[in-house]
Amino acid sequence: MKRALALVLLGGCRWVFGIDTTRLDDGATDGVVADSDAVLDGPPCPSNTRSAVADAVIVATNPAQNFGTATALNISKSLTSRALFRFDVSTVPPVAQWSVVVLTLPYEMSDDSCSATCGSCAALETSGKLHVHPMRSDWSETSVNYTNRVGGQGWDAAGASGSGDASVTAIDVGHQATQDTIVPIVDPDALAMTISWVSGNQLSFLVRADSDTDGAAIVRSREATCGGNALPASITIYHCP
Repeated sequence: MKRALALVLLGGCRWVFGIDTTRLDDGATDGVVADSDAVLDGPPCPSNTRSAVADAVIVATNPAQNFGTATALNISKSLTSRALFRFDVSTVPPVAQWSVVVLTLPYEMSDDSCSATCGSCAALETSGKLHVHPMRSDWSETSVNYTNRVGGQGWDAAGASGSGDASVTAIDVGHQATQDTIVPIVDPDALAMTISWVSGNQLSFLVRADSDTDGAAIVRSREATCGGNALPASITIYHCP
């Protein structure tokens, strides 16, 4: 695995991200392709971290089923599943002050859906690329599915794939099996795209597996019932002076 460091200077802060260069595509992306070893280094900047207030998976092969109470979120090409995460950003500084947004998807080590009696999820994890899309926030955790975002109100296109459902361009990230996945949104265009989807003090993301590398991620849910002290998905918003 080839690695490199990406150095970005923003607002007087120095940001260093560990990059797995074997996962870089020839095509341009709107964000930073980084693996789960991404770190922030340099003078500290004020930040706010918020855990997800809603999460769910939606599954193409089971389009009418709601999985808002799933205890683990399985993001997989083979299962045709995508995960949705929503965050309340009402108590963080205004978006005009945002410098970097870091989305953290914690690996779920054990869950009944992986194996009986809180068995290991490691066998279901596969390294590969994930695509992260900022998206609309008017979906309901208790009724969302592959067809509808809330109740009987459909997505613009199935799977929240319409241009009014989520960003057309993805922020790509390399996922390493059995590790947390860190998505640093640093690139100014990617940050602006992310901010443009903030609505009613809510920010949501759709995460899907890459169709070629077939990465599969088991992410800890808000409804997780097995042991461990890991928090559910979170975002950290840095606002440098």
